[in-house]
Amino acid sequence: MSEPGEVICRVPARNVSWWGTGVCAVAAGVAALLVRQRPDILGAAFWLCAVIALMGPVFLYLATARLTAGAYGLRSRTLLRRRSVPWSRVVELRRYVRPGKNHDIHRVSVLLDNGRSFRLPLPMSGEDLARFDAELAALRALHRRYGSPASDGEAPVITYRSAGRRPVTTWILCAALLTASAVAASYVADAAAEQRAWRAAVPCTDATPAAERRDCLTTFDGVIERTDVSRGKGSSWLYFTGDHPVHRLSVSRDDAAAFRAGEKVELVFWHGSARTVTGEHRVWHDHLISPGELAAFSALCLLGAAYAGARLLVRRRGRGLRDDELLPSALPFAYALGATAGWLLPLVYLHSTDPLGSPARVAWAAA
Repeated sequence: MSEPGEVICRVPARNVSWWGTGVCAVAAGVAALLVRQRPDILGAAFWLCAVIALMGPVFLYLATARLTAGAYGLRSRTLLRRRSVPWSRVVELRRYVRPGKNHDIHRVSVLLDNGRSFRLPLPMSGEDLARFDAELAALRALHRRYGSPASDGEAPVITYRSAGRRPVTTWILCAALLTASAVAASYVADAAAEQRAWRAAVPCTDATPAAERRDCLTTFDGVIERTDVSRGKGSSWLYFTGDHPVHRLSVSRDDAAAFRAGEKVELVFWHGSARTVTGEHRVWHDHLISPGELAAFSALCLLGAAYAGARLLVRRRGRGLRDDELLPSALPFAYALGATAGWLLPLVYLHSTDPLGSPARVAWAAA
């Protein structure tokens, strides 16, 4: 039992979490036995046990999470970390709100005297917001009793637009988009060269040296043994009789449905891969990534990074605001970047290697 003036927070239905941990441990043991006995055949039972076992750390985290608050301060415990903070270091206990799939998730954010903040593992709201409100009120009452809170009124609310929200995710997203843009842009010239080589390729002849046959078109005859049409989002396949010229070929769902078992086809190879399959009623073409697609993807990532940078700029300009004050919206930047995308994406898609190579294109970009 908790002492007078002490608050203890645990996950509701804690016994269920322990039972879930036990079930996941049993599933992990069953999966290990299946691998040991029949490593060559991993059926549905193994994969079901493996998926259940992967949920074990989640149940164990919920079962061991605990927060205790009293005259000494705050003590939190999770599966991987323990933390103890005296009330003398706590400046404010705030309500941290994060959008969820069906409802907002509320947690407690602790502001320390050095300006840093962290979130307590508990309490955490699900659909029972009243329970969270009561536990937060009890924690703030203890803070007023044993500490010196910055405010005595309602708990400050930190949302995704508040000045006190730490933009860690935005920084990561901006860096990832900039990296993706640079990587895609670096392959534009190679994609353009490959596209020109494909368009200029001619059929191989008997006089073509073996070392040069990779760059010319080689034709093989084949017979469709069977087709595997995917019912979902997976790949569909064409299988060839006698594994000639290849064992199988990945195609789209519509292409796999159009070819028939026993159908004679003609395959054209270039650079070691099948580029076309010609049948009686269908011709399949392998998709070569065009330089325009790479350039447009690079530009799109760059615009996304610019929007993330705009949000970081807005947040930096609001550093003097209180943590619970709302920052200005970044939608004006989004509108400007959307208008830029309207002319930039078609320009780089159509003229990927030299978007400003003519006065007309310069006028297009300046319009």
